[in-house]
Amino acid sequence: IAAVNQLPVRMLDKTIGMKGIKFRKFMRRLKTFLETEENVFGEECVYFFHKSFAEWLCSENADVYELSAEDGMQMLAETMADSYANNDLTDFEAEHLLEYLQESHMYELYRKVSSDGRYLQRLYQLAQHCESLSGGYEHALRLYEKIAMFLKNTDPEDRELQGLRCRAVCGRGRCLFALGDYEGALEVLSKEREDIMERCDAEEQMHALMIIGCACDW
Repeated sequence: IAAVNQLPVRMLDKTIGMKGIKFRKFMRRLKTFLETEENVFGEECVYFFHKSFAEWLCSENADVYELSAEDGMQMLAETMADSYANNDLTDFEAEHLLEYLQESHMYELYRKVSSDGRYLQRLYQLAQHCESLSGGYEHALRLYEKIAMFLKNTDPEDRELQGLRCRAVCGRGRCLFALGDYEGALEVLSKEREDIMERCDAEEQMHALMIIGCACDW
């Protein structure tokens, strides 16, 4: 109920703390109410087959079965916070950690994570991975946008993080171009062209200039 989208079964197991046969029995009891599908990373995910069932569970009409979405959000956020502290984030956790921290009002940790270069580098690698997957450009675009947003006000003298921000901008341009938004790609890359030429490596620079040229041509 609390998940921002489909929840990986692995994440559900990790959060509620059931193991082995106990967890499998739990899932069998729920299977009537759940749909399963794979996410972009190939993980098995679950979600309620109908939104009204989740709404009923959060209402007084559910009586002894009544649940709190806020409690679920807190559980997920705390699980992810532990994974972050132990440097053990799954792909799903890396992608959604900041959303859950914000929703659970864990603002101090949110500020720490959103300026953590190591974490943002992991997010960038995740975006690159999505870009290489069939049909993964939209997913990668959202991740590149998230990285660029967090690094928007980075100290101009911090070359490492500024370089990461420029590479995320290049990623946005590539994804927009691949999705057929040539005007969007042109706007994003042209606006940042000077920084890209200063802070990115030669391969990234040439790729950005090629996309700018092709977008102009189109």
